Amino acid sequence: MASVSISFVLIFVIFTASYAANSYRAAVYEHRLVYNVPLSQIIEANLVAYDQNAEEAASQDAKIIVFPEDGIIGLDHSRTSIRPLLEQMPDPKTTTWSPCDEPKKYGVSRILYRLSCMAKKNKIYVVANMGELLPCNRSTDPNCPQDGNYQFNTDVVFDSKGVLLAKYHKCNLYFEFQFDTPVTCQPETFETDFAGTFGLFTCFDILFHSPAVDLVHQGVKNFAFPTAWMDVLPLMSAVQTQMGWSTGYDVNLLAANLHIPEYRFHGSGIYSGRRASPVFYYSETINASRLIVADVPLPSEEGQQIPRVKTAVPSVGNGAGLNAKINGDIYNAVVLHPTQNNAEVCYDTLCCQASYQMSDAQETYVLGAFSGVHKENMTFFMQVCTIVKCSNSSFSMCNGVLEASTKFSYLDLSGNFTTKDVYPSVVLVGVNLAGFSEWQFFDDPKIKSSTGFSQPLLAATLLGRWFERDRR
Repeated sequence: MASVSISFVLIFVIFTASYAANSYRAAVYEHRLVYNVPLSQIIEANLVAYDQNAEEAASQDAKIIVFPEDGIIGLDHSRTSIRPLLEQMPDPKTTTWSPCDEPKKYGVSRILYRLSCMAKKNKIYVVANMGELLPCNRSTDPNCPQDGNYQFNTDVVFDSKGVLLAKYHKCNLYFEFQFDTPVTCQPETFETDFAGTFGLFTCFDILFHSPAVDLVHQGVKNFAFPTAWMDVLPLMSAVQTQMGWSTGYDVNLLAANLHIPEYRFHGSGIYSGRRASPVFYYSETINASRLIVADVPLPSEEGQQIPRVKTAVPSVGNGAGLNAKINGDIYNAVVLHPTQNNAEVCYDTLCCQASYQMSDAQETYVLGAFSGVHKENMTFFMQVCTIVKCSNSSFSMCNGVLEASTKFSYLDLSGNFTTKDVYPSVVLVGVNLAGFSEWQFFDDPKIKSSTGFSQPLLAATLLGRWFERDRR
């Protein structure tokens, strides 16, 4: 059965002048990629939808629109097949250029021209993803590829006058052999006239320190995030990852994903840190692109500074009586029983504690702990405390569960994390994100719900990234 989860999408309210002065209206577009057409038509087929949604966003007074990764040139290219879809462009740090006004200045610029005119026509900032071709000389550049060209997965930003404002080369590629990894990962920002500085990063970058966390440490509080994210339930669905990152760092994140649910590409949203509940879209329905528009509160200049408190390690043994396989990793775990209300489990030095009240629906939930290198597809070091629903009592099926009937009327989940980079999320039945009226995140770190959740729980997770211990 198709499942549609959406929160406050396309609902507009007249706010007071004082609130409006401290917010901006943003749009993200989850795009049903057109890819079953000849290569020569793929750009135009996708840009038609971009044009329509940029116009609609502008008609609803959005100041900025973010489009997804790979939404124009598509997926599954080889290094050779993608080349006709790539374009050259100058460095916007040194050159001021409006492709709409000077379309032939840097050769054929079909995509850049259309995006620039889209921004200019609608008087809206446009963030999109495309491919850049950058010729190089192998005799003078030791890193120049064999074919004499760099090919970069590139985000581009146009201001409301159509001027190319910024470009960013994706640093952390995910099996994208058609593209080159930049020799140096360069964090990129751009300035707006409605919210100041924005940071820019792409898809898999969200799991790594550079450039995303580097920008957070520089004080950036607004981010544009084009992505082509495949859901990995129960811990790394698209909307769950987006909300966790925004909440963990208490920053605004405008996240636009592809919509190809038959291949698990779906889930977009507008996230305002801890200041407002997420406005998100998650649908398994085919051909269900969606424009999301919402008002985004501006963070204070100081940001939210909550002292970090180390949680004491409980006096329990290391490990537990069972293991649960979650997202390819083996977790130490304990079963949650409706009559016990408390549980603890450790994995090496990480210990997770849960206090809870749950209905007795004869379903299996575990409290799991993991501290180690995640090894499925890509390797990176995680520390995780999670309460997750499993579909059987052998704990071999704790992945991809979408249905549940057990409600939690109280939940307190915490752990003695070594890392400070912890991303919280609460996912309810149907991959709905629980709003902040139902839970809070504390920097201990802790997830706490004093009144419980309105829908049955799929997973409540504290996912920590210990960047210093990555083996890459």
